[in-house]
Amino acid sequence: MTQKSEFLLKKAQELILKAKAHKIDLVVCGGLAIHMLSDFSKRNSTRAWNHKDIDFLVPLSQFSKTIAFFKEIGFVRAFIPTKKSRLTKNNIRFANVIEGQKILVDVYGLSIIPIIRITCNESEITLISPQFELENWLDRKKRLGSKPAINLTINFLNEVIRKDLFKEEEIC
Repeated sequence: MTQKSEFLLKKAQELILKAKAHKIDLVVCGGLAIHMLSDFSKRNSTRAWNHKDIDFLVPLSQFSKTIAFFKEIGFVRAFIPTKKSRLTKNNIRFANVIEGQKILVDVYGLSIIPIIRITCNESEITLISPQFELENWLDRKKRLGSKPAINLTINFLNEVIRKDLFKEEEIC
């Protein structure tokens, strides 16, 4: 894992805790969710983690409160690449420099979010459901073609779903 990835993992957990204090449900999705799920399931991954940003889903009912939260803690709105903006019309990218590291946070608002809960460093972390995440990775494979990191992720998510290890819930 790169030093940046380790830093983003730590900062994501800190942001989740701060958001909870503001009654905001940040749901981790994307590569960081896969990473956290992999660590939680004690899987020896051959994947070299190289996170570039933090992706969160948030219930649409909390979207404007989430925007205010990130601005309040020093994040500013940033340009959203087309590949990210196609996912949902309710999305925003924030940027900040913390401890000399640039942090990009993508926030997507959805009306209903299927989730699972894990414990990470003695804190409860809410992740997007493995089934929902799998659909995103299958779409990514369709768009980008077969790549080792994508294939590893799809195989891992299929394994997690097959084992039926988590109770899924929905938040809205």
